[in-house]
Amino acid sequence: MNQLEQITIAVIRKVAPISEAKALMINNFIWLFADKILRMGVGLIVNIQITRFLGPAGAGLFDSSIALAGMFYPLVTLGMDSIVLRDLIKEPERKAEILGTALRLRVIAATCAIFLAMGLAFGLNPNDTDYITMVGIQMLTLLCLGFDVPELYYQSLTKSKYTVYARNIGFLVAVLWKIYLLYTHANVYWFVTALTLETLIGVILAYRFLWKQGINPLQWVFNSKLAKEMVKAGFPLLLNGFAVLVFMKIDIAMIKQMLGNKEAGIYAAAVRLSEIWYFIPFAMIASVVPTLVKVHGTNMASYYLKYQRLFDLLFWFSIIMGGILAALSDFIVLLLYKAPFAESADILKLHIWSGVFVAINTASSYHFTYAKAQKIVLAKTVIAAALNVVLNIYLIPIYGGWGSALATLISYAVAGHFSSAFFKESRFMFFMFYKSMNPVAAFKRIRMNG
Repeated sequence: MNQLEQITIAVIRKVAPISEAKALMINNFIWLFADKILRMGVGLIVNIQITRFLGPAGAGLFDSSIALAGMFYPLVTLGMDSIVLRDLIKEPERKAEILGTALRLRVIAATCAIFLAMGLAFGLNPNDTDYITMVGIQMLTLLCLGFDVPELYYQSLTKSKYTVYARNIGFLVAVLWKIYLLYTHANVYWFVTALTLETLIGVILAYRFLWKQGINPLQWVFNSKLAKEMVKAGFPLLLNGFAVLVFMKIDIAMIKQMLGNKEAGIYAAAVRLSEIWYFIPFAMIASVVPTLVKVHGTNMASYYLKYQRLFDLLFWFSIIMGGILAALSDFIVLLLYKAPFAESADILKLHIWSGVFVAINTASSYHFTYAKAQKIVLAKTVIAAALNVVLNIYLIPIYGGWGSALATLISYAVAGHFSSAFFKESRFMFFMFYKSMNPVAAFKRIRMNG
């Protein structure tokens, strides 16, 4: 722990009388929060300018290509991230073996994902050269993500600052590249290169930090037995991750195919604003995960209490953020995107409430990893993804983008909450959700020490 971390933790404990472990968790959250604040502030300004420059049709082409490539991100990780994180926390002495095995598996998976994604792009739009080119550029991003295992190592140590440094340098370089592209009025597909550049620089710098700390990735080893265990344990989460991305990204792709690039661009603009605050609950969850891992199986009373407090925090934060953004949606859309995107406001007012269930669902998924019940996660998500596709097919032709937002909200509610009632292992979370609705009891639990 360096001097800055010691000062930060000391300040946190001075402000609030909490344990050192909780202060360390808050410190890790602060680093993750600072990372996302930078991206949200600087990135939002630049990305809004790009959206306005491209217009609804160009933005629709841009976002739909990213959406298609993004649906293959789970294949790169093979659903193993939470498995690797769990093993690194419980068996840190095996980090060379765990990280080496995960790295090789991810690179192989990334290669397979590239072929599958390009095949789908050609199949959907064989004559759209811009679209195919943009998806092709995204394949380099998938390959870079295959090498991105240092983040899991630092997350297991609750030392996210190192990956924050790496990602932010890559992010700033990408921002400068985007500004240059705007200045030169570049073709739409050049803007996709920024994401690849950002990912590449972030991964390279993350490995550099490992080297400086005396960790040599060349000494990581591959264990075939461990690989089989990881793939087996992660497979349900892989399918779950793919299903999650389907009902997170399929809406934009379906709107493009059914209504065209312009409507896809209007919808994507609303979704971007709706999802901009997701990083906060995700950072909260990432900071709490190590404490949940440590008490699971040893002190289940403490485990359930910590989970309830996490639900309380996520529920009320999401409700407050949703209410603010819904109330200001018309003003925000016209301020940021101007008149061509005015229709995005109505979509935003509905889509924003999906965030409540996104946060709860993300928090819930970790429990199934600890309980080794990943098949339940898969069942919940596949049902929701299938429902989303069916609802989109029915609602998009009638209500356009607003109908797709409604399909998304219903699907998230099923995945994040209602489906929990049908499984014994998750039923306690179904009732936790309703307990969180009591603001007095929820805020009392949140303020509890320990």
